[in-house]
Amino acid sequence: MKHRIYLFLLLNLNTYMMQAQISSTLTGEYQLRGVMEMASGLLLKPDSSFEFFFSYGAMDRSGSGKWQWIEKDSLLVLNTPDRHAADYTLLQSRKDTGDLTAIHINDKNVYFLSYTQVRVHTDSGIIEGVTDNKGFFTIPRQPVKKIELLFELCPERFSSFTITNSNHTYFEFRFEPWITEVYFNNVILKPTKGGLEGGHPLLQGQQYKYQKLE
Repeated sequence: MKHRIYLFLLLNLNTYMMQAQISSTLTGEYQLRGVMEMASGLLLKPDSSFEFFFSYGAMDRSGSGKWQWIEKDSLLVLNTPDRHAADYTLLQSRKDTGDLTAIHINDKNVYFLSYTQVRVHTDSGIIEGVTDNKGFFTIPRQPVKKIELLFELCPERFSSFTITNSNHTYFEFRFEPWITEVYFNNVILKPTKGGLEGGHPLLQGQQYKYQKLE
């Protein structure tokens, strides 16, 4: 019995030491290499969390999540477990007079008002368009079933809103503060001599190289 307990403790100690060694080897800061006109990087932390940044033109984005080492495949897998349900908030809706149904993005950041793609689901089908420089998108007056919004500068995900009052013709939204946040969905990386190689949450393909900074 004592021998079994000793063996169990020894195996657990070896596993812990191996995990600690892997964590020590992998943790650190990495920067994307070989992609022109953009900057991107990862910070892998000892507690299995990570931080991410991405910069392209005037758009700066960030993200975070958890990393996991898959021993049998020698792979690093990154995920964002905690995600927001929507990138917009419906501030109000009401029945207005006139011949139009209006979707209005009302936000203090006026520069971004013209960058929302809109899908309006009606009885006759889906009507698509983009907000103007004042944040408006209008269609002929008709009952609305659902509204979907996509921020075109961060085009990974739509925010969907089911409309319960078919009499309403004015719908006012604002951006959520996390609208530029990047989510990771099983992004796979492999250790290399100088860093990591694999996928990127915003770029197509699986062969991007990340150099580990000293």
